[in-house]
Amino acid sequence: MPNPRYWKILDEQGRACHGGAYQYDLPTWDERKGWIPGAWTPLITDLAPCARGYHVCRDEHLPHWLRPRIYACEVRGEIIDHGDKVVAGQIRLTCQTPWDEMSARLFAIECASDVLSLYESQYPGDPRVCDCLEVAFRFALGEATDDERAAAWDAARAAARAAAGAAAWDAAGAAAGAAVWATARDAAGAAAWAAARNAAWAAASHAAGDAAGAAARNAAGAAARDAAWVAARAAQTRRLLWWLGVDDA
Repeated sequence: MPNPRYWKILDEQGRACHGGAYQYDLPTWDERKGWIPGAWTPLITDLAPCARGYHVCRDEHLPHWLRPRIYACEVRGEIIDHGDKVVAGQIRLTCQTPWDEMSARLFAIECASDVLSLYESQYPGDPRVCDCLEVAFRFALGEATDDERAAAWDAARAAARAAAGAAAWDAAGAAAGAAVWATARDAAGAAAWAAARNAAWAAASHAAGDAAGAAARNAAGAAARDAAWVAARAAQTRRLLWWLGVDDA
């Protein structure tokens, strides 16, 4: 894969899903040659982020844009780096990653598990979030019933509300609960995004609370929160790249 790597997030049919509905020419698999890239997209000039051009991700952007399918891609022409995305004048998809509904849900469960200990430290003896993770795991494997999923959703939502009311969304609180019930019910790509974001926020809030008390509004708390957010996102990116089959993740 090229270095830096570029990724394109699409729906199940190979269409754009974060704005527009452009149908990309998908790469194909050949038993002898391996992945055969799709065609280069038509050239776009006068690029404008979020308005004009082909929008792709680098490794560190991936947790922010998760949806059903992830493709490796190449870019050429004009390129604009725009914070959490890259805009290019022309791209082509080079291979499809192993990312699918099952891997998205399992990734989400792992992210939620990262902050389970924070929730349990605040609410010892409360099994709801852990139980919901177990249901989410079996759902990812196709083994949980609709009734179990609905019960897990209700239990985790109740736990999240209790945590939010008691701890004002610091540490794990509602963030951990939200991550769990997202894995149990939402579409797989949305679940993975929600779990990753909420788990990172839980870790960041916990770090800020440790540094500066519950309010976490002074400079020390803000710095701790920002550092913890960056660290959590970096860890999630490494894990996500592993799920995508990247050797150096």
